[in-house]
Amino acid sequence: MLKDDLPMDRDCFNLIVRKIMLDDIQTTQKKAIDSKALSGHEIWMTTDYGRHPDYHKKLDVEQLANFVRSWSGINVSIFKSIHIPVQTMDEFILFTLDQDTRIVYILDPTPINPMYRYNPLAKYMKKIIWISEHLQKAMSKACPGSRWNEDIRLWQ
Repeated sequence: MLKDDLPMDRDCFNLIVRKIMLDDIQTTQKKAIDSKALSGHEIWMTTDYGRHPDYHKKLDVEQLANFVRSWSGINVSIFKSIHIPVQTMDEFILFTLDQDTRIVYILDPTPINPMYRYNPLAKYMKKIIWISEHLQKAMSKACPGSRWNEDIRLWQ
């Protein structure tokens, strides 16, 4: 769907991210997973992601881990990749965590701000840190000993 050698407008990119996530949800639903557990909205509410840090509640790691555990019929520790769409304003950024290569792929349709030209990852560091902290906490409860418990900030 995505061709890195061709230009793409933002609306098309947003549509593709939604399609990727819908395909992931439909695939997991076919495997008899509780569709309620797949709601990213509940995860965002548990982690207070959209709130200013001064107004965050204490993270309930057990509740976060229950979202992962409730995906009955699937052993989350065997997933080779996890897609995490992050919506900012009207656009999506897609983070893909690849367990085999230990690489975090970032698909962002917006051009690189000249401010970040010497360190383009600086724009995404807050999001990567947030994903790393919360994924690690949830996975350590839901599937201890899994490679998903590693700190993804140390990945490429």
